[in-house]
Amino acid sequence: MKVLNICLLVVASASFLLVTANANAVGAFEDFEAYTDAELEELSAAELMAMEEEFMGVEQFGFIRSCRKILVAGFKGINGTKCIVEEVANVLLTCTNYVDELGTCTGNIPKDVQAMLDNAKQMIITSNKIINLKSELCATTSRGVVSSTKSFMRCTLKAFYATMSLVRRMNTMIKQGAALPFDTSSCYVDATKKVVDGCNAFVPNINTCIASMT
Repeated sequence: MKVLNICLLVVASASFLLVTANANAVGAFEDFEAYTDAELEELSAAELMAMEEEFMGVEQFGFIRSCRKILVAGFKGINGTKCIVEEVANVLLTCTNYVDELGTCTGNIPKDVQAMLDNAKQMIITSNKIINLKSELCATTSRGVVSSTKSFMRCTLKAFYATMSLVRRMNTMIKQGAALPFDTSSCYVDATKKVVDGCNAFVPNINTCIASMT
């Protein structure tokens, strides 16, 4: 039931952007760009600068850069947006399962794992906002073609930044998982490996999804 509800929300989120774009009377969504390439690059550059102090490692920087690149391209069309939201839903499920699995482990939870648990809970909150685009990020009472266009552009921007916020937390999760002490209980290690694998699969899964639609 949980998986079905999230799948329905993914369809609703992508459909919401499509309906909004159609309401702008600018033709098919695939032909409509909320921002020019230059504008999107400027926005993403600003996002990268904001993260620069947080992520200095070469490997982690590569993860952030890869995610940023696919999000910039993906949010420009309905297919890309749908794929991004679908993968955000996968991250939400992965984090939810992580929280559940940690609850089955015996003994006191190590502080390193507790930090990852706290991060996972925040990722669930952020993912939920992205999946519920219409009510969480893009709620508006404005009407008319001009206001609808502006609302769509703001919605795209909010979705981009919210997803980059999720990406930053995924990056932290990956680093935390790699730093677990060697004597950590196998129950915690096994659960952590699954959530880290889910984070690492974010970009490849989006690429695969988009490629399947072309």
